Amino acid sequence: MRRILALVAAFVAALALTAVATGSASALGDEQLGCRLLPSSVGTYTNGTCRAQLKSAVYDIEYQVASTTGSGIGISWSVPAGYPILGGCTSSSLGCEISARSNTDQNITVSVVLTQGGASETLSATAIVIAVCGQTFC
Repeated sequence: MRRILALVAAFVAALALTAVATGSASALGDEQLGCRLLPSSVGTYTNGTCRAQLKSAVYDIEYQVASTTGSGIGISWSVPAGYPILGGCTSSSLGCEISARSNTDQNITVSVVLTQGGASETLSATAIVIAVCGQTFC
């Protein structure tokens, strides 16, 4: 009888721990990472991939997380080496701005890991920089 009571108590305790562990639901899942290159003729962010539309010797590339919900979101940016950070890209910023020269064709992928309530999500966006030769794209 004691064994049965001990098993029942252990089962009830396990159910209680499961309920507590799943009680802090995460709102992750609908977020998107967009980007845009400046100067640009397009003022909005493009989800997933953006590309140079106007010619420039240097581009400012802005990455922005959109559609976040809830609070307590952890943020961790990953920027490739060799690209100066102009702003954001911190654990408290949903945006990240870097600089890139247009002396060669480049695909610059930045990613961000979002964590909330024990869940995590990795988002990536790629900026396509087309080399500029004088006043034209190469």
